[in-house]
Amino acid sequence: MELSAVDLLDVVEQRLAAIQVDGNKLFRNIEQAVDASTILDNTQVKADGAFVVPIDDGGQSNERTTGRYSQLIRERFGVLIACRSINDPLGSNVNRRLATMKKQVRAALAGFEPGGSYESIQFEQGSLFEFRKGGVLWIEEYSVEYIYEGES
Repeated sequence: MELSAVDLLDVVEQRLAAIQVDGNKLFRNIEQAVDASTILDNTQVKADGAFVVPIDDGGQSNERTTGRYSQLIRERFGVLIACRSINDPLGSNVNRRLATMKKQVRAALAGFEPGGSYESIQFEQGSLFEFRKGGVLWIEEYSVEYIYEGES
């Protein structure tokens, strides 16, 4: 069974929902979005949460000249972490909590094999997306590869 891009995002979302720290869920809510800008335009950081977003797909050329078409596909996706911050205008307190969130997300995803024909998920980079009133938005970027086998 081959997972589609939507299935991959569902698996990532479920994996994030399972993260617990000291017996409590790490994120109050986890959602999928079409892109990070949509989240920024429509979200206030009211609680710790995560958003799973597709970033891009890429492929290597098919080297086969005969037989079934085969191509390596690389999907990139992001996990936008929303870390709530109250009475912390410079973000000094949110830094510690965000560090814990990043560590837990990376532990849950880096090296995880989502199933189907997907290889293991690889961490690519993380960066500050925005610090705003109410909290910080941090984006983690990941990639995963699979071999696409065309019709014979």
